[in-house]
Amino acid sequence: MILVFILVTSSTLVYLVSDPLRAVSEREQLKVTAQKLLTQILLDAGAPADWGGNASVTADDLRSFGLAEESESTRTAYVLDVDKVLRLNRSNPLHIPIQTANNLLGLGRDFGFALEITPTLRVDVVARNGSNELEVSLRSEYAGLPVSNANVSGRMYYLSLNGSTPMVHDTILVGNETGPDGRCVLNFGDVPSDVKVLILAVDHYGVRVTEVYGLGTLVVPAYLVGDHFFLDGEYSVSPSTSFSEITVSESTYGPYIGRVLSDARSVANGSYREYMLAHVVPSVLAVVTVCEREGVNYLALASRVASLTYSPGAFPPPYVFEYEVERVVMVEGSAYRVKLYIWRLSW
Repeated sequence: MILVFILVTSSTLVYLVSDPLRAVSEREQLKVTAQKLLTQILLDAGAPADWGGNASVTADDLRSFGLAEESESTRTAYVLDVDKVLRLNRSNPLHIPIQTANNLLGLGRDFGFALEITPTLRVDVVARNGSNELEVSLRSEYAGLPVSNANVSGRMYYLSLNGSTPMVHDTILVGNETGPDGRCVLNFGDVPSDVKVLILAVDHYGVRVTEVYGLGTLVVPAYLVGDHFFLDGEYSVSPSTSFSEITVSESTYGPYIGRVLSDARSVANGSYREYMLAHVVPSVLAVVTVCEREGVNYLALASRVASLTYSPGAFPPPYVFEYEVERVVMVEGSAYRVKLYIWRLSW
C-alpha cells in the first residue's frame, strides 16, 4: 500500500513539474523560430528578386518569399521594397495570399504567422474651423508620448476645372513645428474643391514618417505596382489625362512635397483597368489622377504608404502559445516598425 502511494505521488509530481517545463520549452522554440523567420523576411529579397514591382510575376511564380529591396550591398540591410509590402494588401490586384507566403517560408501546417507594419510615429489629423485648417498630432508609437520639435509639411492636391477640363491642382506647401504637446496647425487657406488628397511628411531629427489621406467621397482607391497603375474597372482615365507622381524630399526647412507629371497608356481592361506609366520617379509616395464614371469626375489615388496588417484572419490571433518579435526598418526613406506574430498550429 505504501509503495502504491509513493508511485502515485511521484507520477503526480513529475506531471506538475514537466507541464510548466513543457510550456517554457515551447515558448523558447517559438522565440527561436520567430527570430529566424523575421530575419529571413526582412533580409531576403525573395525569388524572383524583382517580384514586387514586376506585374508579370504572380503568387504562383514565387519561388521564395522575402520583402527586402533587391540589392547586392549590405548597406541596405533592413530596407524593404515598397512594392513587395503593398502586395501583401488584400485589396491589391496582385495580392500575395498569406498561405502562399506560409508555404514558401517552410512553415507548412505546423506554424501560423502574421505581420503588422506601422509607422514609428503616430500621426493624427483633425479638421479645425473648416476642413482646410488641420490640427496635426504626433505621438510615439511605443509609449504614446507627444513628439515635440518635429517639422511637419503638408500639401493638398485637389480636383478643379480648367475651363471645361478637370485637372489636378495643388496648394502651396504649408509647414509648421510641433509644440510640447506634439501638436501643430496647418492652414491651407481657401481650397476651391471638396475632392482632395492630403500629403503629410514629418521629420523628427532625421526620422521621417509620411501619410496620405483621401478627403471626400469622390476619392477612389487605385494601386501602383512598379509602373502599372490599377483602377477599378467601373472608372476610366482619359488618354489625354496626366498622372501626378508625388514625392517627398529633404530641404533646409524640412520635408518638401512636390510632383512630377507622367503620361500613361491603357494596357488592359477587365475587373481592373490597367495603365502603364511612361516613367515612375524614384521613391514616389502617391500617384493621383482624374478619372470618370457615368459623367462624374473623381480623383483616383494610389497611396504608397506601407502601413498594413498581413494575417490569415482575426487579428491578433487568439492562440495560447504565441510569440512576438519586432524590428525597425526603412521603406522609401520612411521609418516603420515590423512586428511578427507566430503561433503553433500542431504539436
